[in-house]
Amino acid sequence: LFMNLWAPVLQACGRSVFILIYCLSGVGGGLAHHLMGSSNTYILGSSGAIAGLFTAFVVYKWRNRDHIGFTDADKSWVMQMVGLNVLLGLSFSGSLAHLAHIGGAVGGAATMWAFGPRFVREWGRVVDKPIIPLPKALQ
Repeated sequence: LFMNLWAPVLQACGRSVFILIYCLSGVGGGLAHHLMGSSNTYILGSSGAIAGLFTAFVVYKWRNRDHIGFTDADKSWVMQMVGLNVLLGLSFSGSLAHLAHIGGAVGGAATMWAFGPRFVREWGRVVDKPIIPLPKALQ
């Protein structure tokens, strides 16, 4: 899953926004697990950050669907990944940090929505106008 996600998200956003998405997804996953789950247990892994990459990809494709498309193949892949994750979540329910996955997914979607590419038509051209543009030094 990670190998299928990192390349399109990196290509769409660039290195700085990709790192921001990955890090904030990981932090969101850890915070969700700590605040809403068991605060006296430790978690280890990057699954919250990977869940964030997944939702970032979905937000990118959905928000820009008029310019880059959100094909039936994209929709099918998204539904397959959601179904697979639900199945795995039910199968390994005692050993997965479900709240970390949810927190990472929310963090990735929110970060992509705020900082990711947002294509709009201006003066007959399509331009990228993120809601919160990164400073030039970080791009």
